Amino acid sequence: MREYMDINQFLDTYFKALSNKKHSRVFVFINAVQGLLNHGGPDYWQRWLLDMQDSLSEDDKALFDQYIAAMQDNSPAAKDFLNMAKVFTFFNSAATQDMRQDRETKAKVIIDAVRNGAIENPLYSYKLLKQIPEYALSKETDKARWQTLSQNPYATTDDAAEYAKYSDSREELLKLIDDFKIKIENALDPELDKDVKNTDNIKAILDNNYDGLNKMLLYLRDLSTHDKQLYSEMEELRDEIYDKFSMQNILAFKSGNYIKQYKESAEMQLAKLKPELTKARQDLVDARAREQQHDSALADVQAEMQKLQEQLKQKDEELKKAKTENGLLKGRVSVFIQDVEKRMNGSILNKGHDIANLAMTLKQDISK
Repeated sequence: MREYMDINQFLDTYFKALSNKKHSRVFVFINAVQGLLNHGGPDYWQRWLLDMQDSLSEDDKALFDQYIAAMQDNSPAAKDFLNMAKVFTFFNSAATQDMRQDRETKAKVIIDAVRNGAIENPLYSYKLLKQIPEYALSKETDKARWQTLSQNPYATTDDAAEYAKYSDSREELLKLIDDFKIKIENALDPELDKDVKNTDNIKAILDNNYDGLNKMLLYLRDLSTHDKQLYSEMEELRDEIYDKFSMQNILAFKSGNYIKQYKESAEMQLAKLKPELTKARQDLVDARAREQQHDSALADVQAEMQKLQEQLKQKDEELKKAKTENGLLKGRVSVFIQDVEKRMNGSILNKGHDIANLAMTLKQDISK
């Protein structure tokens, strides 16, 4: 089964052939695909290809080889290739001016292919969309084309302004203006970084972007007239942009890079706040450290109190025991005194002996 180019292979070959203005016969290919050359079928083109071998670029040969093969092939792949070739070459042909052609449908197919990410090279997407003339489209489709174009990396401020005229959203216009402010800055940066400024290059960048940016600001003004606050904000933004992209102001900065200084002004303000922020963070760390120290000291005090309470409890128990023993001893002494008193009244012969025995008993009790 014959293999055919996919969309990206085809566009790569096609745009290379278009860029080879000296040797390319790509417009013969375009007109053949669009049916504008009635020279016959695949046999004619096969002979033509052989005759033109020495004057065709490799890209031309590849395109014609695929086209001739597809004309003789009834497979779905062949039909898809012929359809792809017809759609993507249509707006580069005289067929664009033919109102009988379904121009809008072809434009919608191209816009859809760009939007769904089928085309890998954004430059090819940009070229395809720019080839589509406004007169061939409805207002709705033209709006979709410019919206898609404005999101392309190769889009200019003029492209964005073409979409802006369709927008009724102030927020959307502000986003567009901001995006293209950044694009202009990025374009100026390499020039402003040079030791010797090329004012012609700087002026060209500013001039090329002035009209588109000014149109977007005018559209923003129209959407802000109903509200004094919004109108005032629009005027501030307009003055900021005119001031920022003024050749006089750019060259007035001795350090050389006005745009970078403009962008870094916010960073400078942040740099001033950094010491305070650092100190606040350190104060927080110190406070947490002190809190941990206090918690540790409190834990030590609580542990010491627990220890003292246990010691006090132990002393209380010892004191209770001592009191109990002292009470027992007092009882024994009292008994002893009573016995002594009784025996003092006994016979003379037994008194000394009995008292001695009682004294020995009391001594033993005390020593317990």
